[in-house]
Amino acid sequence: MSAFANAGAMGEGDTDEELMRKAQEMQERGKAKAESLDKYNKATKDQKKRRVMMLHKGCTIRMGGGGGVADIMVIVEDGVDVDAELRMDKDECKMTPVFRAANTGHTKAVQCLVQNGANYEIATATGGLRPIHAAAKQGNKDTIE
Repeated sequence: MSAFANAGAMGEGDTDEELMRKAQEMQERGKAKAESLDKYNKATKDQKKRRVMMLHKGCTIRMGGGGGVADIMVIVEDGVDVDAELRMDKDECKMTPVFRAANTGHTKAVQCLVQNGANYEIATATGGLRPIHAAAKQGNKDTIE
């Protein structure tokens, strides 16, 4: 399992240095999320709606050269709730950007969102599925890790 996937998960055999590194990573993710949320809260209702929609769309784009992830970073820097749930069409349940990225196999988007404070444990309201379930359904080992 990658160090990224294990970030924040405290293990029994962790050294003091490893625990400090994980705590620092968690603090940095929280700080990034707080900064983005602060900007988001100052935005107009239309700006908020547009940013959330664009964030969700960015989670489905997997072009070479970082496409999608670059869009996500711009939106996070502008200010957005990285855990905002959205139903993009009437037949779809509400889901978070991390769930959407995991569901489309967009591993880099999942990593980017989590590094910016997204909660990968939020389950869908209908079905109670978490992003790891979506990644498993797609058979995407990299996203699961």
